[in-house]
This record gives sequence, C-alpha cells and structure tokens, in this order.
Amino acid sequence: MKRNFILLFTIIFTTAFLSCSKQEDTVVPVVAKDPQNLKVELIENKAVVSWDVQANESYSFQLAEDEKYTDVIFNKTEKKKMDAVIEIDDSESFVNHGKVTFINVPVNQKFYFRVRAEIINEKTFKSTSYSNYSKVNFLIEDNTKPAIPTTKVDSNQISFSSFNIGFPEDFDPQNHLDIKLEISKDEAFSESVVYDYYPQYGANAINLDPITKYYYRVIPSDINGNVRASEALTLTTHSIAQLETAGFDYLSTGGGPAYFTLIFRPQAKDSTLIKLATEHHANIHAVTEASTSSSFESNVTQRKSVEVDNRNTPFAYLKTIEALGSKIYGRTYLNTGNNNGNFSNTVIKEMPNAVASIDNEVVEFIKESTSTSQFIHLKSTGGEEMELQISLLETLKEGKNDIIFSSSSNNKFSVIRDGIEYNSKRSFTITLIKSSNSVTMNESVDVISLESTDSKHGMLNLIQFGLGLR
Repeated sequence: MKRNFILLFTIIFTTAFLSCSKQEDTVVPVVAKDPQNLKVELIENKAVVSWDVQANESYSFQLAEDEKYTDVIFNKTEKKKMDAVIEIDDSESFVNHGKVTFINVPVNQKFYFRVRAEIINEKTFKSTSYSNYSKVNFLIEDNTKPAIPTTKVDSNQISFSSFNIGFPEDFDPQNHLDIKLEISKDEAFSESVVYDYYPQYGANAINLDPITKYYYRVIPSDINGNVRASEALTLTTHSIAQLETAGFDYLSTGGGPAYFTLIFRPQAKDSTLIKLATEHHANIHAVTEASTSSSFESNVTQRKSVEVDNRNTPFAYLKTIEALGSKIYGRTYLNTGNNNGNFSNTVIKEMPNAVASIDNEVVEFIKESTSTSQFIHLKSTGGEEMELQISLLETLKEGKNDIIFSSSSNNKFSVIRDGIEYNSKRSFTITLIKSSNSVTMNESVDVISLESTDSKHGMLNLIQFGLGLR
C-alpha cells in the first residue's frame, strides 16, 4: 500500500513539474506600434521629419510626389526617382532614432511622407510584425516678392479717355511676371478696373472719364503666385477733344449721288489727343448730325456714330432726295463711354432743287420757273450750261401723282446740253408729290435715258435723279 502511494505521488509531482517548465519556455510575440507624434520642421530648403521611437522597433519610410504613393522618390534611404532634386542629408538622418532630413527641397511642391514600425527577429533578421503607416505632407512656399516695374506715366501718354503705362528701359517684359494695371477713382481702390500688360506696349487704360483724377498702381505676380503691388500714383485725364465740321459732299453709289454726306475732320489743336486715344485702342466715336432744321429737331435729323480709328473719316448722311430744295445744317461731337464732347461748329449748305449724275459727274440744278404745278424749268449751278425741263399735260394735284414720260405721251422730260436737246422718248415713270406750293420726289429714279434730237449725239443718261421744289 505504501509503495503504491509513493508511486502515485511521484507521477503527480513529475506531471506538475513538466507542466510548469513548459509554461516558462513560451515566448509572447511583440507587436509593432504605430509611430506617434510624426511632424515636419521646415528650415529654408530643408524638411526635418521626426517621430517618437519605441524600444526594439526598427522603421521604414517612403517619400512620394503624390498621396497615393504611386510616384515614390525614396523607399527608406534608397532613391527610386533619380531625376528628383530632393536629397537625404545622411549626416542628419537617423531612421531608427526617428529622424530623416531632406535637403534641396523645391519650393511650392508638395511631398508626401509615411513611416511604419517593424519588429525584426534577432536570429532570423526577418520582420515579425508591421505597424500601420503614419503620414504627413510638407511644402515650402516661395515668399520671394516679384520685382515691380517703374510706374510713372508720362504726361504725353494721357488723353481725354485713356492713358498708357509702359516698361522702364532696364525691365525685361519676358521675365515670367504676370503684370496688371489697376485704376480707380478713389484711393482705396474700392471700385477698380484692371487691365493686362502686354510685352508690345505695356498696358492701356481706356474708356475713362474726361477731366477726372485717377489712382493707379501696378501689380506683378510671378509663376509661384507671389504678388506685390506698387504704391498708388495719380493722374488727371484731359478734357474731351473738339471736332470741327469740314464740309459737304455726295456719297456716290453706282455712279450716282445716292446720299448727301457731311465730312468731318478733327481740329489741328486736338488731333494729337485724338490720335493718342486711338493708339491706345480707346473706344471713341464721332457722332455726326445732318438736319433740315437749324435746331436739329429729332424728326428731321439723321445721326450717325462712327468709330474713330485713324482709318475711317467720320460722317453723317441724309438721303439726297430728302434734302433737295432745303437748307442743310451739319455738326458733330466726340463720344467716349458715357461722355459726350461739345458740338462742333455748324455748317450750312443751300441744297439745289434737283441733282443727278451725268457722265459720272454730279450736276446740281436750281429752279428757274415759278410754276410748280405744270411746267418746271431748272438750270445747272456749275460751270457747264445745262437746262432741265419738265412739262406736264395736267396740273399736279395734292398728293402723289405718277407721271409717265414717253414719246407717245404729252408729258415731256428733256435736257438741253451744249445746245443739243435730249428728250424722253423711252418710257419711264416718276412720282411727283404736290403739297401746298412744293413739289418733291420721295425716291430718286435710278436711270433716266434720253435721246437727242440729233441722232449723231446718241443717248444721255441721268443717274440717281432727284427733285425737290420747296
């Protein structure tokens, strides 16, 4: 019995001993922890990345140009992108002590850095555990301010509606600066207008008000987005230039005087300012008026606005047929933006009673007879003696009268030139309008063909013939 008891005790003791020995030999695995307090310090062109280290941990990192890490520059200390200018400073980088220093960091380019911890088996030198990545990005901004070109505007570059600001002699307009000109009527630039600079001529400020004080400044910005405005300076625009009315003419269309036209030219004293404004590409117009009323009443006045650009001659017009037998008044003024200049001098022309183009020469006729109802006799006002006669079978009535002229009608339309009479043997119709003591045509006749009584002299054509007896 005693022997059996001793045997049982021995078995229990041995089992307990072996069990305790097995527990003491079990190794608990070490898990890598995520790096903490990852941060970046930027010093000039350096970026110092640091984090807290844990005992028994090693570290690996990546530096990339995108946050998805598809364009990796460094994988730990091995450089993957050889053309990248950024480098690692080996003398200041201790990866397993939680520090990496990058040098030659380009400005205004963002970089992405991530680091993770790992546990390495001392016998096999293999990693047994990885942490998650801790991430940070960094960017060194370029705070260098761009150079400012000279901002003084020469007095001879200021017109009544514009001014130009150019580049100084020592300034290179191709230096990759984006330059703006900002102008305002108030010093705070609360309501301002901005114009672009161009390498060819600088900047033109246009559509300005005359006799107005403007504040202006130059604002350059470089390719990195750095901006520095110049100090504000002031200038005052000139008074709006004056125009004068130079004369009258006919605007021939198809060889005939379809329109009675006023021609306008700038006065000599203002031509410099007008030319300067056009060189600045300012939006200026010459507004011209031709009227049968000295007061330029709207119902009898034609207005024409023509852009002034050193090529077009400003003009106004009236249909010739509407002006015949009347006194015509003409004037003009400059317009820029919402501003009108003063009216020019008014010119006056006594219009003839009839006009036509004969052999490409405009001929004016004045009334010779006193009757306006049945017989009309007109004589040319020019150097060439020429007469025009209209004989009607019936007396004109009030209102429109369509008159047919032909060899078979008793109505007669004839021209006497150099003693030769040309008659209306070919049929044509004109509409004469009698109103009180006046006889007019509301539309000119394109061509009237007349045959001479002497067959040797052939035909005579009146082109764009019009009549107005008032």
